Amino acid sequence: MKHEKIITRQNRIQYQIVINFWFDILDSVPVWDVTLEKRFVGVKTWAPVEPLLINVGDVESIDNTYMDNILQFVTKEEIKQAKLELWEKLKPQ
Repeated sequence: MKHEKIITRQNRIQYQIVINFWFDILDSVPVWDVTLEKRFVGVKTWAPVEPLLINVGDVESIDNTYMDNILQFVTKEEIKQAKLELWEKLKPQ
């Protein structure tokens, strides 16, 4: 399942937090995935925010670098709020 939350900053640049949630079939565990896209004023398409991968050797370092890069544009609280909104959609009635 996918949830998107759009955040507009004072400079009118918009950021879209994309939360994906699924179950890993092999491990039977839930998995959260967070990606970030941004859109400049007057532009209709979203561009992904890519990590700066300089001298990164292992997957864990890549994940940490990507999250550090995301946190330059949105806060942990905004990511948490997007996850909670997705959880509200998933929660049984």
